[in-house]
Amino acid sequence: MQGQRDLKAARDSLDAGNYEWTAFQAQQGAGKALKALLRFYNQEERGHTLLHLLSEAQSYVAVPDDLWPKVRELDRHYIQPRYPNGFDSG
Repeated sequence: MQGQRDLKAARDSLDAGNYEWTAFQAQQGAGKALKALLRFYNQEERGHTLLHLLSEAQSYVAVPDDLWPKVRELDRHYIQPRYPNGFDSG
């Protein structure tokens, strides 16, 4: 339920032109959806990295090949709004 709300907030932010929030909220929604899927299979994961969560999920469901680059991109845009000094300078 909260993941769906995060995705709605991401769409609302996109409509408002708040792109950094769009990326952040979309990443959060995807993470919550993946964690819910894993919990369904009695696996609990911590953390926010979609690549890790998706790699764990592929033990239970088929993951389309075209999803991996999209997840990498969401992870990349998630870090900067949340942790402004998350990348090395230079």
